[in-house]
Amino acid sequence: MAISTPAKEKQHFNKKKVFRNRYRWYSILVIFAIVPLLAADTFNFPQTVFTTGARYDINSFIAKKIEAKSFNPSEAIAALDQKSEKSQIIKITGQGVSVPEPDSMAKAPDLVIKQPDTNPTQNSTDKPTSNPPTNENQNPVTNPAPEAPRSKTLDEIVAKPDSPQFRSQLVYSKVKIKAPIIWSKLDDLYEKNSDGSINILKQIAEKEEDIKKGNYESTPIQKLLKDGVVHLADSVMPGEIGNSYVIGHSSNYRQVISNYNYVFATLTQSKIGDEFIIFDPDGRELKFKVFDVTVIDFTDVETAYFPKGIDGKRVVTLQASVLVNGKPLKRRLVRGELQV
Repeated sequence: MAISTPAKEKQHFNKKKVFRNRYRWYSILVIFAIVPLLAADTFNFPQTVFTTGARYDINSFIAKKIEAKSFNPSEAIAALDQKSEKSQIIKITGQGVSVPEPDSMAKAPDLVIKQPDTNPTQNSTDKPTSNPPTNENQNPVTNPAPEAPRSKTLDEIVAKPDSPQFRSQLVYSKVKIKAPIIWSKLDDLYEKNSDGSINILKQIAEKEEDIKKGNYESTPIQKLLKDGVVHLADSVMPGEIGNSYVIGHSSNYRQVISNYNYVFATLTQSKIGDEFIIFDPDGRELKFKVFDVTVIDFTDVETAYFPKGIDGKRVVTLQASVLVNGKPLKRRLVRGELQV
């Protein structure tokens, strides 16, 4: 029978003490490793919404808005400084920014067609002239150029319903997204000049000092995002030809109380071939099929707002932010084309 001596008991106690201390430190290290991960989910790193014109060279923005292929930014900015010529460079419309045709695409002058002499002093007894010959070889216009194909209007593709089921809604059942669409205005995106006109060169951007003071809704867009997802006013309406842009939160400050702080968090599950539905303000049910899912840098404005290969197509882009070290440095884009 083994006899327990004080020396053995002390040795056993020291082993238990070492074991306890070792795993106490292990526990502390594990806590330090887990707390930041919990904080990232609980406290939500800031979500900054970037719209057209943000965080990139302003000359590039002007160039893209006026002419996509060839453009001299310095000439455009100089022209913008001349108030009398502003309307000739950029025209603000109710649903976006439109640009006049360049000089090289100006219409040809109207053809001058000689009319028969209708002098009222002509002798009434004169015999009427005979009808012009109908021989095809004598016809002055034998082979007129064919008319360019006309794009169908949205009303021709999807008529306005008499009794709409929903209005201004986004439904993406595959990833469990259902949210109202808030239709922004240009003055939600851009500051105004002294004369009250919209200055598309100066975007309303979040200020770091406002965020430090706890003002997380310092911009109109951030306020609109509390109530759903937001359609950017400087893009076409959903269903129209072009790129319609809709943004939503994937996360937000925990201090902001909203049902839509995470509305676009599930866009990570989107796949090519998915379908989502947009009910426009008139109640049309517009179905879009996803053809592109990608993540890009926030500075890659051309890919975000002016994607290649969509000429003549009716596209909707859904955007959520991707956080890198707590900052939204990436855009998650899901694009769908209207199904007709």
